Amino acid sequence: MFVYARSLATVVRMDGGIDASNAGQIAAEIRRFTRARTPLIIDLTHLDFLGIEGFQQLLALNHQHQAAACTAGSSAVLRCTR
Repeated sequence: MFVYARSLATVVRMDGGIDASNAGQIAAEIRRFTRARTPLIIDLTHLDFLGIEGFQQLLALNHQHQAAACTAGSSAVLRCTR
């Protein structure tokens, strides 16, 4: 996981894979950045593998933060999060 600040948002870039062995820890780390109340981008473009547990954690994060005007970056992701 790489985190860097841009002028308008914090970007969390995920590399490698997310599966049952690390999904909870990754979700906890992402939640740390949601407390900042600044726009947050979760970049999954470098992800090699996303297991069901990782997907479920990301989906839960999405549902928790929908009121904060969260958006998905592609139509494929939007279809999965509705």
